[in-house]
Amino acid sequence: MTQVYIDAATRQDPLQSACGIIFRHDSDIVEYGEYLGDIDNHHAEWQSLIIALRLSLQNNYTSLLIKTDSKIVADSKFVRKAAYKIYLQEYLALEPQFELVIIDWIPRTENKHADTIARRTLNRYS
Repeated sequence: MTQVYIDAATRQDPLQSACGIIFRHDSDIVEYGEYLGDIDNHHAEWQSLIIALRLSLQNNYTSLLIKTDSKIVADSKFVRKAAYKIYLQEYLALEPQFELVIIDWIPRTENKHADTIARRTLNRYS
């Protein structure tokens, strides 16, 4: 099973976000950061999930344990705001392509590696 850590970093003025994703597959650790532009942190957290799923498919990672410190993503089945439903729909479209996907909430202190990659990526564009 591949462990995937996801996080987003956001600046408010000007509004900018980036994501950090860490893949732990067997003994390999892969870091990935992507600049997301002028979106708020909740949207950035959702986008980090979708990007992680797409990258997992590209790398043939089909059994995932996704760890996030974002409760809005970890509790994805309970999306109420219309602005986030598009991400849930995209997740639900991607999810059948995997053998298993588990999304688990973790404290920020356990997600520092993904946070570092997100902040490093954001700093490159600021």
